[in-house]
Amino acid sequence: MKAIYYLNSSFLVVEESKKSSFIWMFILWGKKIFEVGGHWFISDGTKTTVYHDRWILSIDGNKSSAPHFLADDAIVHDILLHNGWWNALLINSSFSMHEVSAILAIL
Repeated sequence: MKAIYYLNSSFLVVEESKKSSFIWMFILWGKKIFEVGGHWFISDGTKTTVYHDRWILSIDGNKSSAPHFLADDAIVHDILLHNGWWNALLINSSFSMHEVSAILAIL
């Protein structure tokens, strides 16, 4: 299915097309259910985008709604220090106070 429906992207960002089979539409329906209650496991942050993925669990929508001060394709790894801790200075200057608190609370 990957070769047909999302060859150059991730399953989590693929959308329905006019060519979608009934089975594929059913799979995408299940994906929508997952998105409502699902979230990313961040790990080292190299596969989680700052503005598009649901990684901040304690805020509405689980993703940032702040103006984009970082690149639109920035990843969570970009806001970590080399030792794995949050770059608090960068986060404080790039997100709303509410989001800063939520991000810094993630261990």
